[in-house]
Amino acid sequence: MKLPSPDEHTHTLNTNEKQAEISSYVAKVLRDNFGKGPGSVYVSISDSFVVI
Repeated sequence: MKLPSPDEHTHTLNTNEKQAEISSYVAKVLRDNFGKGPGSVYVSISDSFVVI
């Protein structure tokens, strides 16, 4: 088993932080525009795609 390098670990944290920030923003936009937001917003980020 190969342990992740410090750069890979930092990349993962940054991706998780970005996912949380996008999720929060989308939920807020929906809530502000429709009066009620979703129960949760899931975000997945890869090299080519962002899925909400």
